[in-house]
Amino acid sequence: MGKLNVNRQSQYQAVENASRTNTPLYKFKSETINRFQRRSYIIDLLFIALICCTRSIVTSGQETITIMDRGTNNALLLYKDKPMFKTGPISEDRVFMYSIGSSFFDHQEWFDYMQKYSFEFGRVYPAHTWHLDQVVQSRQPLYPFQIKSRTTQGYPVVDLLTSDRQYWYNFSQVLEEAEKKNIVICIQLYQRWYWGNSEARNRLFFHREYNINDIHEIDSRTFWKHTSDSYPNGKLWRIHENFVKNVLNAIGDHRNVIIDLMNEGSVTEGVTRAWIERTLEIIQTWEKNKGRDILVGMDIDHFLQKKDTANLHWLLEHPGMELIIGEDKWIYSDTNEMIAKRRIYRKPMIWVNEKANGYMETFSLTDHPNRRLHYL
Repeated sequence: MGKLNVNRQSQYQAVENASRTNTPLYKFKSETINRFQRRSYIIDLLFIALICCTRSIVTSGQETITIMDRGTNNALLLYKDKPMFKTGPISEDRVFMYSIGSSFFDHQEWFDYMQKYSFEFGRVYPAHTWHLDQVVQSRQPLYPFQIKSRTTQGYPVVDLLTSDRQYWYNFSQVLEEAEKKNIVICIQLYQRWYWGNSEARNRLFFHREYNINDIHEIDSRTFWKHTSDSYPNGKLWRIHENFVKNVLNAIGDHRNVIIDLMNEGSVTEGVTRAWIERTLEIIQTWEKNKGRDILVGMDIDHFLQKKDTANLHWLLEHPGMELIIGEDKWIYSDTNEMIAKRRIYRKPMIWVNEKANGYMETFSLTDHPNRRLHYL
C-alpha cells in the first residue's frame, strides 16, 4: 500500500488520538470539519468509519489486557482499551481457597465492594499450604491437590501428582465472577515466603508429613533448583508442570488475568534461571495451543532487596517477561528509579502489593492510606 497523503495521515493520527483518549466521534467531527474541505467531508467520514470498523474487527475476540506502544519507552498497559489504573485490595491467599457461595468467605460481597470503590485489581496465589486456616475441616477450604487422608489433628495429606477437580473448577468460577465486575486478577504461581518462613514451610504440602509422594522440599534455597534439575521427567518437575498447566487450564478463556511467576523471589535466593525459563516455556506452549497471549512478569522486590542486579537485568530484558512487576517500599522509596526501569526496558510496570490481610470485616481503608498507586 502506498503512503497516505499528508491530510489523510493527519486524519488517521487524529482518529488514533481520539480512540486512545476515548474522545467521542462527534467531538472529532467538530474539530476536523474546519480542518478539511467540505467537499471531502463525506469521504473523510467514510475513511473514519473504515478505520473504526477495522479496529473493531482486529480487537474482537482478542485479549482485553494489552500493551499499547509495546516495545517503546512509553509502553502503556490497557484493560479493555483503556489505561489500566486499577488498585486492590483483595484477600490474596483465600480467594481460591473457598467455594463460590461459601458461608465463610463471600466472593460476591468482596467483588461488589471492590467494584464500588474502584478497587478493581488484586494479587492472589493458590494454596501450597494449609497453614492459613488451621481449623480446616470446619471452614471446608479447597486445595489444588487431592486429599488422600488426614493427620490425627485433621490436617490434609495430599497426592501432589493428582489434582482436586473441585478446586480447579472453583478457581475458574472465581475468575468468571471477578471478570463480570471488571476486576483484574494477578495470579502469582508461587508464594516463595511459604518456603522461607519457618512456621509456614512446616505446613507446606511439600513437607513429608502432608503428602504421600515421599517429598520433603521446604527450603526456598534449594526447592526451585531441585525442581528445575528434575526436568523433564523427574517427580518434582512433573508436580510443577501439572500445577502450572492446571492454573492455565482454569484460566481458560478468561481475559482478566495477569501471571506473576513468583512473589518475592530472586536468583540469589535459589530461584534459578532454568526454573524461570522452563516455567515460561510451559506458559508459552499453552498460549500457542490456545491462541492466547496472557501477560507475564515476575515480582522484582527481592531482586532489588538482595541487590541481585545482574539477574534483575537478565529478567527484565527477557522477551518472555512482558511486564515489570514491583511491590511495596521499592516503589515508594525510589519512584524515579522505577520510572527509569520502565523506560529502559520498554515495558509497562504494575505494583501488586495492595492486599487485605484477613477478611473483609477486619480490613480498613485506612490500613494503608498511601497504597493507591497501581501503574507508573
